[in-house]
Amino acid sequence: MDRGDVLGHRGAGALDAADRAAPPGPAPADPAGEDFDFGDDEQMRARLPRLAAIYRPVE
Repeated sequence: MDRGDVLGHRGAGALDAADRAAPPGPAPADPAGEDFDFGDDEQMRARLPRLAAIYRPVE
């Protein structure tokens, strides 16, 4: 079976051409949330205590 038959139109080439002709999308937004050091045990325990307890047990 041809990909064009599956897609129900002229085929994958038409989709590729449409993608190239489309204007670029919006710029990505700034990342949400806090920025902290995941490698710092103290910061991990303060911000994500349950996760820190699993992966970084207190000795």
